[in-house]
Amino acid sequence: MVALAACDSITDTSEQVKSADLVGTWHGDCGAELVLSEGGTLQARDFSDLERHKISGPGKWQIAKGTSDGPAFHLAVTLDDSPSIESIDFAVKSKKLTLVQTFGDPDNNDTCRFSQV
Repeated sequence: MVALAACDSITDTSEQVKSADLVGTWHGDCGAELVLSEGGTLQARDFSDLERHKISGPGKWQIAKGTSDGPAFHLAVTLDDSPSIESIDFAVKSKKLTLVQTFGDPDNNDTCRFSQV
């Protein structure tokens, strides 16, 4: 796992995060699970899209460039049973990489935080 020095806030970690750091099983505090495999495939269980529909099944992931008003890079997740691409931010909590999915207005702090198992 990549060692990152930062606080508990969302941080631009694009220079340090590599695909190899993301491969593995990630459990969300919202009950979801993402298993990211080498080659950009994934398996999701109870993953919520932006409309809060729970989706389970296969999909794809990649590190993608962000927009000018957000982090430089994020995790882009596409599930086979969903037409949308979910954007998940990189963050650091207790010096460990976490993934943060935000629903709606970021100021409302409605998130699902994923930690690697």
